[in-house]
Amino acid sequence: MQVLQLYGGAGDAGTIALCSTLQTINLNYLAYHASKTTIVGFQALCAMICNNTSMTRLCLSGIPIKGEEVKMLCDALQANTTLLTLELESNGLEEPEKNIIRDVVRAKKGFQLAFCYKSGWQYEKL
Repeated sequence: MQVLQLYGGAGDAGTIALCSTLQTINLNYLAYHASKTTIVGFQALCAMICNNTSMTRLCLSGIPIKGEEVKMLCDALQANTTLLTLELESNGLEEPEKNIIRDVVRAKKGFQLAFCYKSGWQYEKL
């Protein structure tokens, strides 16, 4: 499977089931728009990011990323060796949190980080 785009409120149970499967599937791009995912589902997402060795692009939309979730995401990004692009949209991230993520991915050569603003996507090649 090359691309998987999922929209809707899967909630934690759906997110956990999906991420368990995606850890071993050859997938290049995941666009996951799940507004009803809490820290429990986010933990599953981060475990999938750590363990998936084929995904090069990931879009997370509508999933709150605050405090502990920022740390979990950064840990997962450090562990992942194949991800080249991360797109974040409607996650409630403030500029200090974005800077924490930037600092982590800056060490990854050629990594692109994108945030969606009212004016559209802004890609940052770090």
